[in-house]
Amino acid sequence: MQHYKSPLIATDGQPAIVYIDIKSPYAFVALKPIFALERELGVQFDWRPLTLDIPSYLGSAKKKAGKVVESNRSASQWSGIKYAYRDARRYIERQGYILKGTEKIWNSSIANIGILWVVEHARDKLEAYLESVYAPFWRRELDIEDVAVVAACITAAGVDADGFEAFQAGIGKEVHDQLQGQLHRNNIYGVPTYVIDGQILFGREHLPLVRWHLTGKQGDAPDIAYELSSELSTELSTELSANESHNELTLFIDFKSPAAYLALKPTLDFIKTHHLDVKWLPFPTKQSAMAAEQDNETKGETHRRVRAVQRQQMHEMYSELSNTPMHFRPKPGNSDLALNVLANLSVDPTTFVSRAYDAYWIEGKDLNDAVVVEKLVTDAGLHFSAELLQSKAIDTSIEQAQAQGVFEVPAFVIEEQVFIGREHMPWLMEIVAKKNKPYHLTETN
Repeated sequence: MQHYKSPLIATDGQPAIVYIDIKSPYAFVALKPIFALERELGVQFDWRPLTLDIPSYLGSAKKKAGKVVESNRSASQWSGIKYAYRDARRYIERQGYILKGTEKIWNSSIANIGILWVVEHARDKLEAYLESVYAPFWRRELDIEDVAVVAACITAAGVDADGFEAFQAGIGKEVHDQLQGQLHRNNIYGVPTYVIDGQILFGREHLPLVRWHLTGKQGDAPDIAYELSSELSTELSTELSANESHNELTLFIDFKSPAAYLALKPTLDFIKTHHLDVKWLPFPTKQSAMAAEQDNETKGETHRRVRAVQRQQMHEMYSELSNTPMHFRPKPGNSDLALNVLANLSVDPTTFVSRAYDAYWIEGKDLNDAVVVEKLVTDAGLHFSAELLQSKAIDTSIEQAQAQGVFEVPAFVIEEQVFIGREHMPWLMEIVAKKNKPYHLTETN
């Protein structure tokens, strides 16, 4: 039984590590694409469990009959969690599965130790095992805290489960716990996470880059994307680029958000290609400076620190790969006045938006300085007046965003759906190209 001397080095002969957790909806959505990539490349990845301690960084809650009966989560934590379930649900439904929100935070360690067992005894049955656990668990039909239930899933996958009960209480638990203790120290904090040559990529949106790495980095590096199983036809895309579409897109942004800045180029291309009617709206976000490691950190503090480090490193990596100049400041600036202008502009603000992003991320300008902001307005060929700096309109924009469930940027609202992040661009393109009817999620507690 391998004891995983390093959580960053794959087992011999395996090109990448994949970390997952049975209780993660985003890991569930990632399974099919990852196994499809294995088959496409003719390889097997080194699959390992990462048992998340969700209460340590997202608070905890319990439901009964679909209603929250106990919770210590903040409003912002609830917004993020509700969006995560809605988002995972719409993607998993494309794969033909059901995803119901859990009524408690499960201890998934036994089911995750099952991953170690199957990898050790019948690696070729791993996909079958994960199918036997994930699908019924997310239908609320499986008790993953019951060792007999997990053993039955192992057997259903065609793997001998004789000895699993002792394994999960003994050597399996030892290996599992040893691995979990190493992860935060090595900047691994969530699932799905991929590790290639020591490089850590968190989230299935990086699968295009994983493929690019493993196929010799041929051509330009791809951007992040939640790839869809059904591709748009070239004929349809060409037809749409030549004909006007009247799809309306609402886009919430904040100039100091690195994710929103990196989304600017692909968003402008998307708008231009499909002739979209766009409403740019401000939504101020909290951007924090990266904290130094402290003595006696709580697990939650460590998680947030590691996450912040990794997110900035990912932004910097994609800015380099996409040739997008980007300079992080030791302490994030304030963009309030520039956002006020955006909220009050009654003409097309695209040029102003582009100039404001460049001013913050390339030139290091203060977007809360009235002189700087006035020059940005006039340089964009627009008329400046003191009324542009008033904050009433931005308050309305914030209320609108929150009413739609927006809590982060960039947030795309199209056909009554909210998509947070440029990784959703494939789905946005499909909506426009196919002129889909609004996609109504099945509300499931």
